[in-house]
Amino acid sequence: MKTVRIFVIALILAPVAVLAQYNPHMDGSSDSETRGDEYFEQMAYGRALDSYEKALEKSPRDKGLQLKIAKCYTELNNQEEVSYYAAQSVSHNSSTPDDVLSYAESLSATENYDKADKMYSRYGNLNSADGRTERKKEGLDNIKAYYEDSAAYMVRMASFNSEQADFSAAFMGDDVVFVSNRGEAKFFQTVNQRDDSFFLDLYRVSGDDAGKLEELNNNLHEGPLSFYDDGTKVIMTTNQPEAKKNKEIDDAVKLKLVIYENGDEGWAVSSEFPHNSTSYSVGHPSFDEGSSTLYFASNMPGGKGGVDIYKSVYSGDSWGTPENMESINTEGDEVFPFAQNGALYFSSNGRGGLGGLDIYKSMIDGGKIITLGYPVNSPKDDFGIVLDGGRSGYLSSNRGGGVGDDDIYEVTIYTLRLEAKVIDLKTGKPIGGNLTIIDTQTGEEVPYTMEDDKAIFQGMRGRTYSITSDNDAYEDNTAEFTADTKDEVMQVSVPMERTKAPVVIEGEDASFIRVENLSSPRYYKLGTEALESVEEDAVDMDGVVVIEDVYFKFNSDEISKGVKEIDKVVAILKSYKDVDIEITAYCDVRGSKKYNEKLAEKRAQRVEDYMTSNGVDADRIRSINIGKSQLYNDCKKCNEEQHQQNRRVEFILNVD
Repeated sequence: MKTVRIFVIALILAPVAVLAQYNPHMDGSSDSETRGDEYFEQMAYGRALDSYEKALEKSPRDKGLQLKIAKCYTELNNQEEVSYYAAQSVSHNSSTPDDVLSYAESLSATENYDKADKMYSRYGNLNSADGRTERKKEGLDNIKAYYEDSAAYMVRMASFNSEQADFSAAFMGDDVVFVSNRGEAKFFQTVNQRDDSFFLDLYRVSGDDAGKLEELNNNLHEGPLSFYDDGTKVIMTTNQPEAKKNKEIDDAVKLKLVIYENGDEGWAVSSEFPHNSTSYSVGHPSFDEGSSTLYFASNMPGGKGGVDIYKSVYSGDSWGTPENMESINTEGDEVFPFAQNGALYFSSNGRGGLGGLDIYKSMIDGGKIITLGYPVNSPKDDFGIVLDGGRSGYLSSNRGGGVGDDDIYEVTIYTLRLEAKVIDLKTGKPIGGNLTIIDTQTGEEVPYTMEDDKAIFQGMRGRTYSITSDNDAYEDNTAEFTADTKDEVMQVSVPMERTKAPVVIEGEDASFIRVENLSSPRYYKLGTEALESVEEDAVDMDGVVVIEDVYFKFNSDEISKGVKEIDKVVAILKSYKDVDIEITAYCDVRGSKKYNEKLAEKRAQRVEDYMTSNGVDADRIRSINIGKSQLYNDCKKCNEEQHQQNRRVEFILNVD
């Protein structure tokens, strides 16, 4: 669209008859190029183009004329012609860095990405302070990534388009309102001097037809708008010819925001946005009911680029001081904001993309800025997206295949119910712990609920999701899956690999360890990097693996019970290389003290030999030989069970 999309425009009201009589050559000049310069100065670009083309017929190799024609086509948003004429003329000594940038933009819009990359580099050499160069080149280097999300969207032309410009749909209750210059020609029909098109009016959709929304139209341009206060008020973009009275500013008519209220007698102007100015433009409103905040576009002083997005908080019928949305604005233009559910959608020509204006999304409270990619975006201008709650709505575009200048398209975002069961890679069993699910495209965390052993959440078709668990055995490990289905529900098992060797006891995985030690049991927690000593009250008893003492036959170092317990200790020592082990050997009451000390030493050595033969370094093992000096059962006439408890080896895991 050749007017509001570029934003700072000449929305000049003048009857056709008067324009036809206007002669810019009262000084007697008849030179076509001079005539074109005067029209260009008045921002009558269509007429300037006619004059320059007549001049070029006489001087077909004049690079200066070709550059002027390229500039006209830039203003008229005909990127194919910009690309052609700029190719002939950007080497002319009158060309500027902005001309090189316009040429690069036209190459991108016509999908000549390799040459566009070179022109952006050339522009960067001429204007190294402009961050657009790096962003644009990075985007071109990753152009295929913009197509990866294509399965998540459906875009199709709306039925109510015309052969003229139709754009910026908005929801008016259950109805759709949009902007169009499809007016019929009349003798005193006002036109836009920029390109001789009719002025913009508001239309309301009824079925497949659209009629003028007379109660909100006036004799000026009516542009993008946003309803608020439960639909009883609307804030609308229009032009302000009164700015022409300010002789100290440029000749471009500025845009402003006007507020209408629906009362007993219908819609009527109630006020103007207090931050309008005759020195700059304010437009493209989007009111977020949830936060009572107005988002809008403006080229007011102090911004980051040509046009920036601002916000103003609405409270008690007053509008707060505009705040620049610095995190999303660039040296280019950010326009057509739309706020919903904590997200801000907007169009920009200052970031990497497919070409022209592309539609982006950012969370209002910060985070990653993402392009919505193809087919929401195209190599041409894509803007003015609105959604009816998040999953369907409209966007505007001048992409190929339309019926008019700009057209309105229906957009559907495909969502589905995802049921993800996170399982152990080897055992196939569900793993415990809280999950963190991330949409890898946006970087946003996805909320979920648990049903049995499945994480249930809403996802988008074609998106990839990463899942992590705070289960110690899987900490810092991420599993991914892609929602590559056309169904409305997708069930998927997501295997996750343990980040440490598990302690496996008869097929059961351990989370905590209890080392029995008859005299004083000890507890440990299995972690990703280290084994942690904990108190009993910190232990989840459902995940405890018990390591019993090792028992011996009477008057022997032969193990009667507990080889499997030694295997458990070996598994722990292999998993945790910083852990050492103490082996404490005991004997029963029978025999002399000295004899039992020797017997205890043999029993400890038997356990140590078993460990070293299974790969444990002997330097990590320390033996303590107690013998019968510390009896668990200090009985004068012990039964065999009591004697057996005294004939044992206990373990202490040193984790410090």
